[in-house]
Amino acid sequence: MMTDRKQLLLDLILLRGKTQDIKKELSKYSWDSVSPIVKIDTQSMIFVLTKYIKGEISTDELEEWANLVECRDDIEIPSLIQEFIFELANPEINGDITKKKVNDYVKALECENI
Repeated sequence: MMTDRKQLLLDLILLRGKTQDIKKELSKYSWDSVSPIVKIDTQSMIFVLTKYIKGEISTDELEEWANLVECRDDIEIPSLIQEFIFELANPEINGDITKKKVNDYVKALECENI
């Protein structure tokens, strides 16, 4: 059972599949977790942001993904990534999601990862 949850969380982190499908499957599990089951790392974040830059996912899909990731206790999120996820999940208070903004996130993450 934990393996299924872990796999779903990994699918979410890497945005493998449609966000609605992943959300539906994850709804079978609690949002709360005593400790994180998986961690979103810099490379995973860059992978998802690059999908947006390449036009493989829409602005709405990126925002929905960020909303799904943001609130989960079972995903460990480093502070810089958490900041970007918050901004992506809340464009109404942080400004529209643009390719320039997302490119800037990628550059910052690449610098952080050196």
